[in-house]
Amino acid sequence: MGFGFTIALTMLGAVREVLGAGTFLGVHLFGKSFEPWVLFLLPPGGFISLAMWLLLFAWWKERSAERAAIKESAPTELAVPVEARA
Repeated sequence: MGFGFTIALTMLGAVREVLGAGTFLGVHLFGKSFEPWVLFLLPPGGFISLAMWLLLFAWWKERSAERAAIKESAPTELAVPVEARA
């Protein structure tokens, strides 16, 4: 449980760092022309980041459920008469 919480905090912090300061682990990602989004450095930025992650996970879960439903409804064999198979 502690490891999962650490991963969640790291993911939230990474998004906030990249969008708020334009750096990741001290490396500038976007060059000198990047205008930092200060909102992500403030407390509301944490809630926005959390909302984005939850939206991404909900979309991923829905997409995988749709793919599973399509896979289950697909026929496993083509409807070929027994005489034509031989």
